[in-house]
Amino acid sequence: MAKPNFEGLPTELKIQVLWQIPFIGDIKSIVFASPGYHRTYLLIRSDILNWHVNQQLSEDLDPVEALTAIRSKDIRFSTERESAIALLDTWRRKNEIHNLSQLYQLPCRLDRPDSLEEVIDLLHFKRILQFFLVDFALNAPKPPMIPITQWKDQFLPLALSSLERQRILRALCRLQTLKNIFGDPVHCSGYPFCGSCKNKNHWRNREITEQIQFSTDPYNDENDQYAFRLFYGTMPPWEYEEMGSVFGYFKAKIDLVGKDIAHDLRNFSKRTPCDFFQDIIPAEERPPPGSTIASDINLILFPDKDAGGLAGLGPEFLYRLFHMDRLAQRNTVCRNTRDNWYGPFIGSNISLSWELRFPLIEPADRHERPGFETRWSSLSSIEQPTIEWKRTWLLPHEEETELEYAIDIDERDETDWHWCYALWDEERLEEWKSHPCGEKGSPSSHTFIMSETENILIAPSGQ
Repeated sequence: MAKPNFEGLPTELKIQVLWQIPFIGDIKSIVFASPGYHRTYLLIRSDILNWHVNQQLSEDLDPVEALTAIRSKDIRFSTERESAIALLDTWRRKNEIHNLSQLYQLPCRLDRPDSLEEVIDLLHFKRILQFFLVDFALNAPKPPMIPITQWKDQFLPLALSSLERQRILRALCRLQTLKNIFGDPVHCSGYPFCGSCKNKNHWRNREITEQIQFSTDPYNDENDQYAFRLFYGTMPPWEYEEMGSVFGYFKAKIDLVGKDIAHDLRNFSKRTPCDFFQDIIPAEERPPPGSTIASDINLILFPDKDAGGLAGLGPEFLYRLFHMDRLAQRNTVCRNTRDNWYGPFIGSNISLSWELRFPLIEPADRHERPGFETRWSSLSSIEQPTIEWKRTWLLPHEEETELEYAIDIDERDETDWHWCYALWDEERLEEWKSHPCGEKGSPSSHTFIMSETENILIAPSGQ
């Protein structure tokens, strides 16, 4: 019996068919449905996946940032320090390496996957990034100068500009890299009996053997200084605030999930009734073993004390969490709340004053020189600080002042992260009727007081 026409095509035509399919999901469907097309796909898998990666990666996404996030997986600073240093060094020198490869006509794969596995990982990570971009537009945190009803009715969803998308994507990638190298591990469904979940990333408790003396102050945390310079010291301070702004958005989303979890646990325990959640009936509705949320008393500070730690588990973890059903979501959160954890290496968890965060390291050190604002005007828009960052951090200064001495060190981390202040274009701030740029001390975003009854984040539909 002759094969059906579509299945019976010669290999050369099957290859052409696969190349004409625009979406990777459709290729997956046909390959799984047809043994003949599966064999053909294996012949061109690497080429066709690479092509789809190039087609699907947005112009707003820096592929080096995304690939660094992928390549940093399982490179923990506590156990893989040399590998972490090498990866971060390559990441910070990406422009230098690219320019040298062009000058000497050498191959450069910093911005391209090295293997088929990286192609697949990159496509998956791109899907995570796209999810958060869409959610950001739908559920962006409310700025303090706009009433909540006006925000929902007149401003959401946001039409993010290309620059805003670039800042958000850059911050998402760096938050994933931060989690992979410096963050806490995610506890899986086998916790606390899983061996791999017990491998902590306690680099902040470990003495550094390759010590670099940054200061004579005996009270400095040398581990924090070392890690800060390796990662944050290579980026200008406004890019750190971009990360903080997206981190604030994560915390707000976790807060919503956490309040639902607390409500459910209280209702379950009242229905049984019981003093401890492990006594809830039926058993399948109990929190998982090993959870630090054991009774009502543990909900007093939940989710406030855990929102930052959970947000610090990174975009990949949060993407999975937000796609779970309510019970699985609750159990995952319960497994990943911890007593006495340092939390993510960002914001108030960094025990360094602003004076100890300078000098910056190449390539960020180019911003430290006198006349830095003149230099900013010569850079591309994505390399410049936003108007709100300038408004928040810069003191009145002379032309010859260095950046370190023009920054208001009285400002504190996380001051305006709740409304993602460092991400927004000047045009958008004008649309929001923000105050015009003025000297430090004039009315600006951080002088507004937000009502405690107003929600920072509008809940997504279905939550």
